[in-house]
Amino acid sequence: MRRSSGEGAARAGADAPGLYQLLGRTHEARREAGPAESAYRKAIELDPVRSGAYGDLARLYAQQGPVDDALTTLAEGLKVSPKDSDLLLVAGTLHERKGNIPEAEEAYEKALAVNPRHAMAANNLAYLLSEHGGDADRALELARTAKQAAPADPTSPTPSGGSSTARLVYGGPPAAPPRVRPHCASPWSSTISGWPRSRPATRAPPAKR
Repeated sequence: MRRSSGEGAARAGADAPGLYQLLGRTHEARREAGPAESAYRKAIELDPVRSGAYGDLARLYAQQGPVDDALTTLAEGLKVSPKDSDLLLVAGTLHERKGNIPEAEEAYEKALAVNPRHAMAANNLAYLLSEHGGDADRALELARTAKQAAPADPTSPTPSGGSSTARLVYGGPPAAPPRVRPHCASPWSSTISGWPRSRPATRAPPAKR
């Protein structure tokens, strides 16, 4: 059965936010920052709760220089999607980049409250706890959680709102204490590289006896 032009227009209108988001990523891949920003903002205008568009726009700002605009964009996204664990994750990485460790830890904790098996949030929080005098037992627990969850943690949104599997890498034999490493892929790096990452790898401290 052939669809009417009205049905086609309705379908195109429903898909428009995703198409603008995809257009923004295309412009970004071509290093066309201005058109990319306009496309992401149009996606948000058409669908104010489309969290992936906020994340893409934040990443664009972070790649261009100071992260304040990126954090502002993430805050706007979290107002409409306060339980988006991926936006919380990226807020954490940007706070790390600014040296705001308490704020970074808080963002990772919130991400884990939404998804206790969010591999990258667990990985990054374990790193911060181990490097900044935090709870050693919790750091080790989080490192184990990250290692176990990594293969099945769907933290990479796609333009259509779906997800792809994040890739984390851990060293050492299975019997060894988990090694905490910076995530090798951000929630949005499957399309565009360059997202700010965690600091160099470190081993989580042994549990207290």
